[in-house]
Amino acid sequence: RLIPAALVAALLVLTGCGRDRDTAAPAATTPDVVAQEVAAAGDLAEDAPPLVIRPLVVWVPEFMTTDGDTAAAEVLATALQQFEQLYPESEVEFVVKQEDGVNGVLNYLRSAQRVAPAILPDLVVLNNQDLWRAVDLGLVQPLDAANLPVAQPIYPVALAAARYQETLYGLPYALNPLHVVGGAEQTLPATWDDVLAGGVPYIFAGDVGDAGLNPSLLLQYVAAGGALTETTAEPDADALRALLEFYAAGRSAAIIGEETAALADTDDVWSALDLAASPAVGLVSAHVLLRERDALNRLAYAPLPSLDGTAQTLAPAYTFAFLTTDPERLEMGYNLLNVLFDPTVHGNWAQFAQVLPSTETALDTWGGEQPYFVFLRRLLRDDATAIPNGRIFFEFARRLQAAQNSVIAGTMTVDEAIASIGTSP
Repeated sequence: RLIPAALVAALLVLTGCGRDRDTAAPAATTPDVVAQEVAAAGDLAEDAPPLVIRPLVVWVPEFMTTDGDTAAAEVLATALQQFEQLYPESEVEFVVKQEDGVNGVLNYLRSAQRVAPAILPDLVVLNNQDLWRAVDLGLVQPLDAANLPVAQPIYPVALAAARYQETLYGLPYALNPLHVVGGAEQTLPATWDDVLAGGVPYIFAGDVGDAGLNPSLLLQYVAAGGALTETTAEPDADALRALLEFYAAGRSAAIIGEETAALADTDDVWSALDLAASPAVGLVSAHVLLRERDALNRLAYAPLPSLDGTAQTLAPAYTFAFLTTDPERLEMGYNLLNVLFDPTVHGNWAQFAQVLPSTETALDTWGGEQPYFVFLRRLLRDDATAIPNGRIFFEFARRLQAAQNSVIAGTMTVDEAIASIGTSP
């Protein structure tokens, strides 16, 4: 059942409280029990047994907590309260799980599936790389792309991020597109020739970090004319050569430094920039600039420079995936997401959480006065590409990473790096 948007909006005045648990171990196997009085059928009838309500359990990353004094947590907590008022026989429990590492959510899912399937959640929020792995484990239920359980249209690039083997496996909620940033007085480059002619450092994340893939590298491969698909096993020869020659030229001109290989993510890139002291061009994410919003008037931003000047971005996503197969709990989950995807709830939460919502109606609630928001809206609508899912693409990306590292470090020529990943021009 879908909830009328007006009814959800009318309940926005309610205040919320923290509703989740931060756990270092799997959730307890014993459900919460709530007794509800049931009217007697007759004067002599005994009281009916209490109604047992098993909460709808959702595992979420830390930035989706409902517990705490942040504005983002308050928005989600209020939305859960609204849901429970609209559906009095339903309860929701958000359980915070670490995103990466040994104690990351994927390891918890894998362990629970093997030794304690009863503690698996009904829904889970996963990043790009964890989603397809959870599907391969047989944990995630497919969705009917023609009959989505939410009323709001989701950006096509977001839906593409949740698609695997031609099947939709979740509803993306948050996006984090990439773009370049520099000082307000700079004219940011549109092409790689502009980068090389500009003479200022070009800083991007050269390492894979915890995600296992490097979105900055993949975006630059797209900027070279390469295509990203699930079945991409070998690089496009022309795109690969153009990309590696750009890296080699940047290294020779001291525009791309060897320290690039040590930068794991866009937060590291932002930390490496010192735009007040010296001009540079850095490849960052929207999350970085939304977090540093007070500095926007001192910054310039633009799409990533590309081989031919075509605007491009990648938009890593966080997706709600369904694990439960129980029809009643599926309906509860659909109803919950309909509340969370209400444009006001979704838009307010995303702005406070410093990410982009996955629907244009939610992003529209941010208003059109801020030029940076207009820029982000255009990137998502017109210029965004999804990171493909699956093992074949993952292995391709790892080989591409090794070639990048070798050229930037100067341990291989372009020809040697091309040969090392099994293709030639």
